[in-house]
Amino acid sequence: MADGKSDIRVLYICGLGSNVTGAKPSYMRQHFRHVTIPSVKHASYSATKEALAKECNSFKPDIVVAHSAGVGKAVTLATTGTFLGPLVLLAGGNGCAPVSDMTGRAVTLVVPSADPDAAAQKRALRSALDTSMVCGVDVEDKHDLNKSMVEQAMLRKIIEDTYKRHTGAALAPAVAVDSAAKVETPVKEQVKWIFSEWDLNDDGLVTGAEFKESLATLCDQMSPEDVETVVQIVDKNKDGQVDVDEFLEWVFSGAEHTDKVLAETAAPSPPEPSTAQDSQDGHAEATEVVEAEPPHEPDSLEPPAAPSAEPEPAEASAETPEAPAEPSSREPAPLEVGAEAEDAADLPAAPLSAVSCFYAAQPGQLYTWGRGSDGQLGQDKMRFPSVNCALPYPIPRLNQVVHVSCGGGQQGCTGAVTADGALYTFGNNFKGRLGHGDGPNVTEPRRVEALASERVLMAAFGSDHGSALVGSGRVFLWGCNRYGQLGRGHADKADAKPQEVVLPAAAVQIDCEDQYSAALLEDGRLFTWGSNGHGRLGHGTTAVSAHTPTAVAAEGVSLVLVSLGSLYAGAVGSNGELLMWGYGGHGNLGLGDRAPRSAPAAVVLPEPARQLACTRGQAGCKDGLNPKEGGHEGPHTVVVGTSGAIYTMGTCHKGLLANLGSKDGAFGRPWDELKPYRVGGPLRNGSEDAPMSPLAVWPPPYDAIGPVTSAVSAHIHAAVVCADGKAWAWGCGSNDGRCGVERFLNKKGEGKPPEVDMMKCYMMGPHRIGRSAEPSNQFSCVA
Repeated sequence: MADGKSDIRVLYICGLGSNVTGAKPSYMRQHFRHVTIPSVKHASYSATKEALAKECNSFKPDIVVAHSAGVGKAVTLATTGTFLGPLVLLAGGNGCAPVSDMTGRAVTLVVPSADPDAAAQKRALRSALDTSMVCGVDVEDKHDLNKSMVEQAMLRKIIEDTYKRHTGAALAPAVAVDSAAKVETPVKEQVKWIFSEWDLNDDGLVTGAEFKESLATLCDQMSPEDVETVVQIVDKNKDGQVDVDEFLEWVFSGAEHTDKVLAETAAPSPPEPSTAQDSQDGHAEATEVVEAEPPHEPDSLEPPAAPSAEPEPAEASAETPEAPAEPSSREPAPLEVGAEAEDAADLPAAPLSAVSCFYAAQPGQLYTWGRGSDGQLGQDKMRFPSVNCALPYPIPRLNQVVHVSCGGGQQGCTGAVTADGALYTFGNNFKGRLGHGDGPNVTEPRRVEALASERVLMAAFGSDHGSALVGSGRVFLWGCNRYGQLGRGHADKADAKPQEVVLPAAAVQIDCEDQYSAALLEDGRLFTWGSNGHGRLGHGTTAVSAHTPTAVAAEGVSLVLVSLGSLYAGAVGSNGELLMWGYGGHGNLGLGDRAPRSAPAAVVLPEPARQLACTRGQAGCKDGLNPKEGGHEGPHTVVVGTSGAIYTMGTCHKGLLANLGSKDGAFGRPWDELKPYRVGGPLRNGSEDAPMSPLAVWPPPYDAIGPVTSAVSAHIHAAVVCADGKAWAWGCGSNDGRCGVERFLNKKGEGKPPEVDMMKCYMMGPHRIGRSAEPSNQFSCVA
C-alpha cells in the first residue's frame, strides 16, 4: 500500500446521470487499487442484470458499492445469489427495501439528510432482521453525496468498516492519499461507456444506421463518405451491426485514431447544471429529487429491436432514468420544466384545502405506456409492439411532474403539471382538447401557453375537452361544448381557447370525462355540468344536459374527492362516506343491483373510503349496456379504504375485479360483484391455474401486495399504487401493453402449454408494473 490505496476489490455501480469519469468513480480509483465500474444505462432490466452478473463473476469483488439508481442493481446481485458479500448503498431510496430481509452479510446504508427518499431508507433499517449486520450512516448532504463521500473522504472508511464487519478481518493501516492527484479513467472504460450511449436498447449491438448517425454527430468534420468507409471497416462480419468487441478493436486499431476519438469524447458528462461542489472536480452529477432526468439517447434512424418471444422482466425504475444528452438539431428546444422560476413567489399558492392525494409528495419523472398511435406517450424512442409501448418509458425532460391526467376517446391524450405550475399536453387533439388551439396531434410535450401566467395545480381531460385548476382555485375549460361541458351557459361549437368557468367558490379538485365536467369546491360542495346521460351529473333529474355548473344532490355530506367515469360517477365524503350515481347496469355502483341512480346513493363499505376510481375511457361496451348475465365488458369500480384495502364492484370481465384465480375471460359467468368485494377475499373460480409471469402475485390472496394508497380504473384494466411505492395492474393488457407489465401474458388458452399470447393477455390478479426488483416513486394515471 505504498501508494496509499486499499487492496479491497470494489465493484462500483454508478447512479443516474453519472458516468465512469464522475466524481465518485474518480474517488474510487484514487483510493482503491482494484476497482471495476461497469457502464450501466439503467434502461433495460434484463440487459443490465446480465451485464452486471457477468462483470461480477469475472471481477470477483470483495464488496459492491452503489449509488442512487445503482442501488437496485446491487440489491439484485445480492438477492439473486450472484454476489454473497457486503454492500454499501448510497442514497438508495426505495431500492433499499429488500435489505431489511438480508441476513448473514454486512450492509451499510448511507442516508443523506436532504434526500427526499430518506424515510424509505430509514424504514428499511428499522425493519432489518439482522440489525448486527445491517447498519445506517446519516450524513448532512444532498442526494449526490459528493460533499460527504468525496470532499470529506468518508466513503473509503465506510467501505472498509463494512468489509471488516462482514469478514471480521483487520485491515492494514491506511496511508494518506494525495487528494490533489489526478486520477485518469481507464481508456477502455471510457470507450465502452461511449458505446453504451450509442446502444439505444442495451442489447450489446448498434445498428449500422445508429452507428453512422452517432459517428457523424461525434466527429462532425467527417464527410458522409468517410463515415461510410469507417462503418465498412468496423463491421467485421458484415451483419449490418456493430458489437462492443468490434467497436473496441476499431478504436484501438491505431494510436493516431485512438487519440482522435478520445480527444473528442473525453470525460463525457450530462448537461445538468453543476453545483459549486460538483464543479470542483470538473464532473457534474445529476442530483435526483424523487426521480432524476430521463434518458435521452442520440436520435436513431431505425427503431429499437423488438423483445424476444420470451423476454426477461424489464425495468422502468423511478430512480433510474439517465440524464439526457444535448438535443439534436432536429429536436425542439429543451423544455424548461419543473425548474424553480425566479418569479415563482409571485404565483398564487395552492389552496390549503386541496386534497393531498391528487398531488405527488415530491416532483418526479413521468412515465407512459400503452397505445401511442397519436403521440399520447410523449416519446418515440421506445415502441413495441407496433406503435405502442408495452413497458413504462420516461418522457424526456418531464422529470419534475406533480400531477398527470389522461384523456380517453378513440385515441388518448396526456397532460402533465410540473412543479413550477406549468401544464404540458400531448397526444390526440380532438376538438382542441390539448389547449394549443385547433391543429394536428402533438407528439412531444408542449406547454399550454394560454395558461402561462397561471400556476396550474392539476388538469383533467375528457374525450373531447380539457380543464385546468389554477392556484387561486379558479377553473379553466376548453374544447368541445356540444353538451355544455365547458360550463359557459350554452351548448355550441368547440372553443380551443381556455376560458374560466364561473363557480360560487374556489375549487380544490376538477375532473372531466366523456362530455361532462366536475369541480369540487373548498366548502365541500360538488358541481357538475355537461351531458347527463344515465343521470351521471348527480342532480336528481333526467334532464339531457346542464350548461352551467350545478350542485350535486349530496345533502348533509361534505365531499373531499370526486371521480368521473365514462357512464357514472362517485365521490368520497369527509367522514369516509362513499356515494355513487349514474349508470349501474354492470353492478358498478355497488348498491346490490343493476339499476341507475340520478342522485348520489350511499354504498355500504366495511370501513371508511379513502379514494375512488370510476371506469374511464369506456363510452361504449362491446356487448351493450344492461347485460342480463355477468362477465361482459363494462365498468368496474375500485375503492381504497382507509386501511389500504381494495374493494371492487361491477363486471368480472377478464379479471377486472381481482376476484378470480384461474385465468378466465369470464364471458357470461356469474361472478360480477354487485356489492363491494374486498380484494383478498374468497376467489370465485379457484386458483389452480398459476400465471406464467414472475411479476404476478401468486399464490393468492392478492392483498399480499400490502396497503394501497391510490387506484385507477380504465376501459378493460385496473391498477393501484401501494404504500411501499410499488405499482400493480390487472385485467386485460390487450395488444398495446396498456397494463405496463412485461409480456409473459399468462397462458395461451386454458389447458394448453404456456405460450406468449399477444391478444389474450388476461391477468386475474395484480402483476408488478414495469419491473421486478425496484419500487416506483410515481404512478401515472392510466386511461
